[in-house]
Amino acid sequence: MHISDSQNNLWAVSAIGQQAFEKIMGKQIALDQKLELHQSLETQFVFDVPKDANDLVILIEEGPFITKFLIPGNKKVFKIQ
Repeated sequence: MHISDSQNNLWAVSAIGQQAFEKIMGKQIALDQKLELHQSLETQFVFDVPKDANDLVILIEEGPFITKFLIPGNKKVFKIQ
């Protein structure tokens, strides 16, 4: 999983940032967590992206085929802090 900007720069999940976040907010659920038909999943990942990056999109490169339908590449799914 990566974040891409309008200049085609890529950023992966920040291991250090994710650990710091999880110390405060608790362990996050992995995207590949198996769910029953009636269940849903909400999780948060930390990326270190420069403030001047724009037009950010999420890229999911692996996982079951349904992932591309659940999180389309052109959907903005970010909380920028």
